[in-house]
Amino acid sequence: MRPVIDAATGLVAQAITLIAVSTVMMLLVKRFVPVLGAELWRWYWTALTWLIRAPFRLIRVLLKNITHRP
Repeated sequence: MRPVIDAATGLVAQAITLIAVSTVMMLLVKRFVPVLGAELWRWYWTALTWLIRAPFRLIRVLLKNITHRP
């Protein structure tokens, strides 16, 4: 069981690191190249919120299908 917990912890840590690094990079682009950075920041934020919401929406759809609710 310990290897599974270690793998899950590593995966979460890598995901958080990836999000943090990409957020900092987008903020730097937004700061130093405002014409391009503002649009990229908006796209990044849309993608990030979609990625955060997607698993919860999937779980909700699966639960509706399992319980046969409309």
